[in-house]
Amino acid sequence: MQPARPRVDKETEDEKISLLREVRAALHTRKASRVAGKSAPPTGRATSRNLIGATAPAALATLAGKLGPDPTNAAIAAAHGKKLATTEKPDLTDPANEDPEALLAYQADDDDFQVTVIPRTATAAVKRRVAACIQYYGLNREELCELRYDLYETLAEAREDLAEPGLPAARRTKILKRLERFVDKKRQFAGMARYYLIDTWKLLPATLRTPS
Repeated sequence: MQPARPRVDKETEDEKISLLREVRAALHTRKASRVAGKSAPPTGRATSRNLIGATAPAALATLAGKLGPDPTNAAIAAAHGKKLATTEKPDLTDPANEDPEALLAYQADDDDFQVTVIPRTATAAVKRRVAACIQYYGLNREELCELRYDLYETLAEAREDLAEPGLPAARRTKILKRLERFVDKKRQFAGMARYYLIDTWKLLPATLRTPS
């Protein structure tokens, strides 16, 4: 069954529609006022219909800010993104406001030489969100799964080397030091490397975990 399209919170969508209507009304009233050469009389209601004249630009800016916060203002944009991530409960993950690794796990197939993304837990919410990410982000494209396996194979071989009886301490230290490079956030498939090396195989400490 195909996962549903990402849901949009109805109250948030209704609020945006209402604000758009207010903006249209304010612009229409302001235009009519200019034609008549005078300001429209106040209605007694604090809406954009009577926010005209000298205060109209500020009023419209406020309304526009509610519809789409200024992306050049880092603080405002971050606050807005965090609000959407919590109130709209989106299916698609937003790495700017949450850690995708809390949702994603990996499954290696040694027959097909692929590593696919799977839900990290069996909860309905996580399964739904991961299914949406797989569909819309293409996380399990064949070429991507094969590239992941290339790295997985390297990690698995290192794991086997570490399990050898009588492995010299210097050799073990060298292997672990090399594995640390794969979990760095700048490396390709660092999330998968952390999943295996830190979370699953426990070869590296959790202190090496950094957001992707």
